[in-house]
Amino acid sequence: MTEEMIKVLKKAAISSTWVNWVLSAENAQETRDFLQVCYKHLNTRERSRWAKRISTGDQRQIAATIHELVAFELLRRLQLAPEYEPSIGKKTPDVSFTCSGQRWLADVYLTHTPQAIVQEDGDIVVTINKGETAQKIEEELAKKTRKYSETGLPLVLFVFVGDYYGITIQSIREALFGQRYDELKFLRDSVLSSVKQGRLYYPGLFFREFVCLPGLTNLSAVVACEWFDTLNRQNPGKRFHCIVNHHWNATCELPPEAFGEFSQVVWDRKGPDVWTWKYTTYESRVARLPPEGGIELGIYTADNPW
Repeated sequence: MTEEMIKVLKKAAISSTWVNWVLSAENAQETRDFLQVCYKHLNTRERSRWAKRISTGDQRQIAATIHELVAFELLRRLQLAPEYEPSIGKKTPDVSFTCSGQRWLADVYLTHTPQAIVQEDGDIVVTINKGETAQKIEEELAKKTRKYSETGLPLVLFVFVGDYYGITIQSIREALFGQRYDELKFLRDSVLSSVKQGRLYYPGLFFREFVCLPGLTNLSAVVACEWFDTLNRQNPGKRFHCIVNHHWNATCELPPEAFGEFSQVVWDRKGPDVWTWKYTTYESRVARLPPEGGIELGIYTADNPW
């Protein structure tokens, strides 16, 4: 790791136990190397902006800024020409990228379990979650989508799991669809028919117009993400799990090929008012973003972590 990067992270380590671990732990070498590569791929202006943000934030802000860098690097490796913190009129999204000649904005949200549902009993942390987590995610994503609608550019939102007390990929799905995917799989009618008939817990971000809330059609997709340490002791390091959830009624559709072989939820129109969804590939597929470059994909299960 270069002296410049070490200097930046040392300032952040004052407020972040995770950054302190990255700088000092023997088993954090791959993560250090990866972050150095990410930092190197920012231009001079972008480095200055990123360094300022990570040096002055609190622990959660620092974590969010790290995850912005991870999203930027993923988009770069997908060959989508990302730009960090571009100026778009009066707005400054986290990233922009280009696909098929169209420019997209991207914002990163590192979500955490609402403190109100966390209960601590000694060393045991318990959450009593009755939908508060999904509702918090939905509200934040709706706010971000409205914020960037005036730019006239389509939007992709990255939502990272920030803790595992009460947040999972499932929480993000519920925020988008109003209930769990495994329940959606068994619906006989299309998802939209089920929304109209009141068969979902609540409509979710993608179906707001069915409860007389403004639709968010400038939102092209929501990428639900985890950047986590694998349990594979023979090949340790970080893994990247993401599911690209496409909006069924986006003004500008994100081409599925933009995210390559990652798991995606895409939509088929079967009739004037009948839309159905499907997975493009395995839900358990995860990626390794090696410091030397590229994207390696593998299947990750509890019995056989990759």
